[in-house]
Amino acid sequence: MRIVNIVNEFGGEIYSKTDNTIVIAPSVDTVNVTLDQMQFVNGGIGFPTQNVLQNTTSTLFHEIGERNTSNINFRGGVIDYENYTRKVIGLPVRPYDLNHSKTIKTNYR
Repeated sequence: MRIVNIVNEFGGEIYSKTDNTIVIAPSVDTVNVTLDQMQFVNGGIGFPTQNVLQNTTSTLFHEIGERNTSNINFRGGVIDYENYTRKVIGLPVRPYDLNHSKTIKTNYR
C-alpha cells in the first residue's frame, strides 16, 4: 500500500481503475497544466502552461470522465465531460492538455 498526497501529486483527485474508486480531496485548488498546442514560448517553440481553477465538483466530474473514457490514448473526452459541468457551475472552460488531448497521444500515468 502506498500513501500519497493527492493534492500535491494528482491535483486533488484520483481515479483507480483497478479499485473502481474515485477519491476527491476536501480542499482542491488550481492545477498547472501543459497545454496540447505548440506556441512561441520564451523565444522558442514549446508547449505553454496554464493554471486551471478547479473545485471539488469540477474534479469529481473530471474523474467521472476518466472513468467513462474508453480511449486511454486520446483522453480529450475527459475534458469535454468536465467542461459540461464547469459551464453549469460557472467555472471557466478547461483547455485540453498533454494528459487530456484529442490530438496528441497521452503518456498515461
